[in-house]
Amino acid sequence: HEEALADFNKAISLDTNFGEAYYNRADLLLLLGRYEASLQDLQSIAKAYKDSSFYYVTLGNVKTQLNDLSAATAAYERALLLDPNNAEAYSNHGYLYFQNKQYDLAQKDFEKAGQLEKSEFALSCLGELFYLQKNYGKAVEAFKSASAAEPRSGRPIAQLQQPPPSRNSGITPSVIL
Repeated sequence: HEEALADFNKAISLDTNFGEAYYNRADLLLLLGRYEASLQDLQSIAKAYKDSSFYYVTLGNVKTQLNDLSAATAAYERALLLDPNNAEAYSNHGYLYFQNKQYDLAQKDFEKAGQLEKSEFALSCLGELFYLQKNYGKAVEAFKSASAAEPRSGRPIAQLQQPPPSRNSGITPSVIL
């Protein structure tokens, strides 16, 4: 990762207006757990990316890691306004609802994400939700769908700091550090 970070730093030093380099560096810094630095990069390109759903998903992920949950929620909602078919935004938005025990809203977001992308993460979370509600038939159905789903190249916010949820332990709220 350090080599990639050095490459982004060099690209930015050569062209301080290279927004894509800032965005990609912010994404890498997020994965490295350097949330404040990631946020700085995102803030520096906010105007250029104001119409990007992916920008707002990344911003929501950073804000979640910084425990600014109202700002994270707003970022995911903005992402969904810009792209109502963004499965990752639905997954992460649903995860915040789940964290706050707003299970009906979480279920809607997880189901929508699963419909849009057959998201392994969203379907696993949906299975966890059904399991906690003692709706075991639907839980098994959701877990089967999750098992059949293709793993994603990107990782939702909940997967940044922890493995996928265990099917018998419930989702732990360790995403917020």
